[in-house]
Formats: sequence, C-alpha cells, structure tokens
Amino acid sequence: MPGVAQALELDSEDAMAIGSVATRGRVARRSWKQSAIGSWVTTVDHKRIGIMYMYTAFVFFLMGGIEALLVRTQLAVPNNTVLSPEAYDEVFTHVTQKTLEAYDARPRRRRSK
Repeated sequence: MPGVAQALELDSEDAMAIGSVATRGRVARRSWKQSAIGSWVTTVDHKRIGIMYMYTAFVFFLMGGIEALLVRTQLAVPNNTVLSPEAYDEVFTHVTQKTLEAYDARPRRRRSK
C-alpha cells in the first residue's frame, strides 16, 4: 500500500511539511496564545469562561475557609499565639469585609410601585 507522499507524488521535504509542524527543516514556533495556558486565558468560549469562573470561586472559597479557621483557632483558647495581634487584625478585617461584600452582593427584588 503506497504512502501519502507516494500517492500525492511529493518529495521528502514537502511530505515532512505536511506530516508535522516542521517546515523546510525549521520547527514552527507557536505563540503563547496557542499554548495550553494561553488558550484558556485568552478564550472567548463561554464554556471555558464558566469553568474558569467556577475554579476561581472554589479557590477563593477555600482561602476564606482557611482564614475563618485561623480566626476560630485563635479564639479557641484565651491568650492563644497562633496568630500575632497584627496578623489577627488583618485576617479578621479581611474575613469581615468579604462577608459583608458577599451579603451586599445578594440578589434583590425590585419593589413595584
């Protein structure tokens, strides 16, 4: 059974250009947008954007849970030294701020007049 190069009557250089990303002895460079990460970052596909949105929300949910555990661990025992007073103030302020922002972002119903 003849190969593709024989069927199309191509020489070895042209057959190599068709069969791989090498063209005339050089490997074609792909831009960063064609890489795996670049294609995800620069996508306009709604399904990919939704997947990235879910992963991002999950990561921030985990970070918030860790911060909440730090605050609860600090408050579990009097004079606990898990966090320094400055670190506790920063974490507590951040957790409180994010909680209030999440509460403020809740959907609201319009009142009809």
